[in-house]
Amino acid sequence: MSADPYVYEGTDVLRNRADIRDPEALAEREQFVSFRALRQMQKEPILGNFDQGHHRRAGERGG
Repeated sequence: MSADPYVYEGTDVLRNRADIRDPEALAEREQFVSFRALRQMQKEPILGNFDQGHHRRAGERGG
């Protein structure tokens, strides 16, 4: 069993929803997902007061 429960056994790769264990492939996936989220925010920004409800809606949109 790995000493760190947050990484895949025998690697330094953090556990992730896509179950990617290769660090280079994970870095590419993270870049793609981040870029897609940035494009969505630029296309459809969330306007508001940035209060608790605002942050909740932003989280729901990103899920």
